[in-house]
Amino acid sequence: MVPSAVEHLPDRPSWTCRADGKDWPCASARDHLGSTFPRTALAMYMTVQLGVAARDMPDARPGDLYHRFLLWTRGAPPAIE
Repeated sequence: MVPSAVEHLPDRPSWTCRADGKDWPCASARDHLGSTFPRTALAMYMTVQLGVAARDMPDARPGDLYHRFLLWTRGAPPAIE
């Protein structure tokens, strides 16, 4: 059975995808989020998620979190998974 987009949610505090175990937001979550939110609202939502993730993962590098949570919202090509 293929997981639905709704199942591609973050598993905290690791911030891995519950459906596929990849870093969240995984490609499926990005596709779903990108088609659900207007670009500005998406960036605002993901900024909040970045803040929560930064608290959950205090050793994560800020640049890595920016790339993972925000850069793709600007239309940048997704990271290779």
